[in-house]
Amino acid sequence: MNKYSHKILVNATTLVKGGAIQVCFSFLLETLRDRNVQWHYALSSQVNDQFVEHASESDKERTTVFSVSPSKSKVVRRSLEKLVA
Repeated sequence: MNKYSHKILVNATTLVKGGAIQVCFSFLLETLRDRNVQWHYALSSQVNDQFVEHASESDKERTTVFSVSPSKSKVVRRSLEKLVA
């Protein structure tokens, strides 16, 4: 039996500057407290720079970092689609 009630993918691949990164980072910190959900993270490198300082090794293993936005690359979009499947 799975110990998690849900699996959720956080897609923050398009956040690259400004206040949105800070808001996302605050949200990510909250996800680290919720151990009833198996969180998966798709992050821009800018968001990941802050996230890795607080994430556990298991959280880092469930993190995929994208240096290019999915809106600008078909290859990245396909990689993101695979995470959802």
